Amino acid sequence: MAGETAVPIGASDPFGLSTDFKEQSVSIATNNTFAQVMNALGDLAFESAAFDIRTDVTAEYKYQKTASPDMIGDLGTIATAMWAHGTGLYAIENLSLAFSAAEFATITITGHQHGTTTHAAVAANVPPNWDWSGIFAAAQTGFGIPALTTTTHEITAGTLSAVTDLTVNIVMTHVDHIDGTGTHFHGSNTGCRVDVSASGIGNFSDLATVGSSWVKDSSTESDSNSSHDTWAYTGHLYLTRN
Repeated sequence: MAGETAVPIGASDPFGLSTDFKEQSVSIATNNTFAQVMNALGDLAFESAAFDIRTDVTAEYKYQKTASPDMIGDLGTIATAMWAHGTGLYAIENLSLAFSAAEFATITITGHQHGTTTHAAVAANVPPNWDWSGIFAAAQTGFGIPALTTTTHEITAGTLSAVTDLTVNIVMTHVDHIDGTGTHFHGSNTGCRVDVSASGIGNFSDLATVGSSWVKDSSTESDSNSSHDTWAYTGHLYLTRN
């Protein structure tokens, strides 16, 4: 009897992070674009060859470092110049950092690349770039709830509340254009927005500090006769280019 087919298990690292970021999962999708001509009856008469072939990548990592952990510093230029990174030079469109009490941080990165006239590396790209590293206080361990920069970005619980979940999501506004033949011509980042969401136990009104840089989107409080009070907060800010 034939044995099982060997099917590999393992995740790759498309964005070239350091070994302190442990690959959890990767999704790679190749998308083709076509143009069609229909006949008088509405049936297909002709379809072009694929053009502006694009690869979209999403990768998830866990951060763990025993000696001198510094999660933001270990992300390197991804934290200071979110452009094209990794072996495929994927242009990063979204980077999410999710933290929970007594858990290791999860980092999810989404980016893309084109089949022709590809995005180039950071050093070869004309600015602008955006530096979001200053949102976090220095030397974050990547375990539990991190400290954000005092006064400007911190979300700090008071004596009767606790932050149990925090997500910081960096979103790039990215614009691509094709040339007259349908080939990718050029792409640029045109803006950077950071969204924060936090939740926890206790009353929202007991939060010691919500940083002055955050523009409040919403806040909620919930109470119950069978569990502790809970709260949630969402906010955003826009970064200025380097």
